[in-house]
Amino acid sequence: MRYAVLADIHGNEYALKAVLDDVKEAGIDKLLLLGDYVGYYYGADVILDLIRQWDFKAIKGNHETLLFRAINDPSYLKEITGKYGSGHEVALKKLKESDLELLRSFPHQLEFSVNDLSILLCHGSPWDNDKYVYPDADEDTLQKYDDQDHDYIFYGHTHYACELRRGHKKIINPGSVGQSRQKGGIAFWGVFDANRNEFEFCQTPYETKPLREIVKDLDPSIPYNYEILCR
Repeated sequence: MRYAVLADIHGNEYALKAVLDDVKEAGIDKLLLLGDYVGYYYGADVILDLIRQWDFKAIKGNHETLLFRAINDPSYLKEITGKYGSGHEVALKKLKESDLELLRSFPHQLEFSVNDLSILLCHGSPWDNDKYVYPDADEDTLQKYDDQDHDYIFYGHTHYACELRRGHKKIINPGSVGQSRQKGGIAFWGVFDANRNEFEFCQTPYETKPLREIVKDLDPSIPYNYEILCR
């Protein structure tokens, strides 16, 4: 059993389409999705249409939490738009009720087993969905994984790919598909091979110019959303 592991797509349909082309070419037909389908960029509706075509397991990210809070709170929508750009605002205009129901149906964490391996999907960490666990995580943070009885813990949130070890546990962030903070124009993801008990990090280049032009048009006051695509 092989899975493509994807995190932090953030409305970047250009990156996701390129990744899914590579996933198909690799002969993989199952996805593990680690949250943050919305936020920053503007193709959340396309993202959901694309993932519906696959056999997938999915969880929410913190940006889905932001989205649902913003639905009934215009002042909060204004606040997160000022911080992250208009991705959430555009998502609320484009997403159908069936799209919102799909996002609502995703749990914050998901446990499952395959080939006698115990797997946990979370967004930030097993103890806090909004916790940032970076590649240089300190010992106090790593010790918190000692209570987790899983062979693999897949997480996202930081937009940095890394693998941490704690005893027999492999704690893996595949990196961000839609807004990597490692290299612009590269979508980071990975392949989990449950038969071989292995994980492989993958990188897929994609063309950023169309998205950069949209960012300049919709969010000229938030240069980060543009610059991170070029880094």
